[in-house]
Amino acid sequence: MSILLITHDLGVVAEMADRIAVMYAGRVMEEGDVRSIFRKPRHPYTQGLIRSIPHPDQTDEVLYSISGAVPGIGSMPQGRRFHPRCPDAADLCRLKEPEMLETDGDVRVRRWKVDEAWKEGEAG
Repeated sequence: MSILLITHDLGVVAEMADRIAVMYAGRVMEEGDVRSIFRKPRHPYTQGLIRSIPHPDQTDEVLYSISGAVPGIGSMPQGRRFHPRCPDAADLCRLKEPEMLETDGDVRVRRWKVDEAWKEGEAG
């Protein structure tokens, strides 16, 4: 039996799901096993979402947020949809959207930057 759960609450995802597809502006940015993605997010959007989760021991009054805004349905940027908000955006990101790349384990990510550390078990 399967359940399709659509939510912005990553706590619910971590508790209920085995697999996750992180979407941004209508496209899957990263997908795979929940534990793998929460332990080592590979896409900058996933990294930003996880970084923005408040923690009980957090002493900062200001929570982390991803800069910029989600584009409107009629004004999607050319190239990779997340590039205007991405701290790692390169010129290629502005021109063309990448296919999903296989990484280590059972995780796929939509990025141009291929990090060999993914295959070595390091954050990338």
